[in-house]
Amino acid sequence: MGTMFTVYISKDRSLKKPAIDFEHFENNDKWFACILPKESYDCDESLISRLSLDYGTVVFMGFQSTVDAFQFVFAKDGQISRKLIYGWYQIQDEWEVVEGEAQEWEEEILRNDEFVAEVGLNQFIDAREVCRHIATHFDFPGW
Repeated sequence: MGTMFTVYISKDRSLKKPAIDFEHFENNDKWFACILPKESYDCDESLISRLSLDYGTVVFMGFQSTVDAFQFVFAKDGQISRKLIYGWYQIQDEWEVVEGEAQEWEEEILRNDEFVAEVGLNQFIDAREVCRHIATHFDFPGW
């Protein structure tokens, strides 16, 4: 079981450590990873948008494995272009928000029977595993 809320910030435009509150910090040659306190719970979309103006690409990713809840918010150049929320606020085991254009990793990860078991129109996902595979795709630090 576990919970994680992390803001991943691209190093494409700046190598300056981001000035945001975080509980733990990691980085690699491509990304800063600002692991947020457990109380952060929700994505601050205005923060994600602002950071993406300075850094280019910013991703918020969070999961709660006890209920398999998942959030993914992708922003580039100040605009949020993809938002996925699964089982976070109201309905467990269902997509609550799907906004923006699908990204290339989604077909591989969210449509792959190894990670997703489809039942009619509903899907059950393993939130931690989905996040781990997204992190591998983007080469996020800390995984």
